[in-house]
Amino acid sequence: LAIKRGEDDIAEAVSASVELLRAAIGKKSEFITIADELGFAGEYVKLNNFRNNQSIQLTVEADKSIMERTIPTLSLQPIVENCCVHAYAGSVDGVISIKALVDDGFVTITIEDRGCGMKKGVSGDSPGELYGIGLGNVFERMRLIYGDNFSYNVKSSEGMGTEITLRYKDVQGNNS
Repeated sequence: LAIKRGEDDIAEAVSASVELLRAAIGKKSEFITIADELGFAGEYVKLNNFRNNQSIQLTVEADKSIMERTIPTLSLQPIVENCCVHAYAGSVDGVISIKALVDDGFVTITIEDRGCGMKKGVSGDSPGELYGIGLGNVFERMRLIYGDNFSYNVKSSEGMGTEITLRYKDVQGNNS
């Protein structure tokens, strides 16, 4: 109906919502391809932009070879959501960059924003306390899946932005 009426932004928002619902409740496996996960992150940005009247852009740099590797479902979307909700709160526009590569048999994915950054002095005893529920859940879930073959790094400077790097060995046997 929205398409028939020329309401392209509404049609795009509904489509993005449907794709995110599919990711959340329609998953057949704990893992999906990195290409699909990046797609879900992009759909989230579209939905966020519509909902908050923003123009945040998502840029992706990734070799074709990495796109069929796997990642736990909804691992990147919560990080991208944090960028939208916290880094660019009150902003009309912004850029979130994702870089993905394979290095020494490990998948390395870096998500970066140039938003407000995290305040100095943030502390906590667990990733959930230190980085909030969304990021803490991503870190803990990946640690449970990959064990010692997972690490993360968070760099943030107040007023300069945040960079989060995930590094893991692809347990689905795609480590060529």
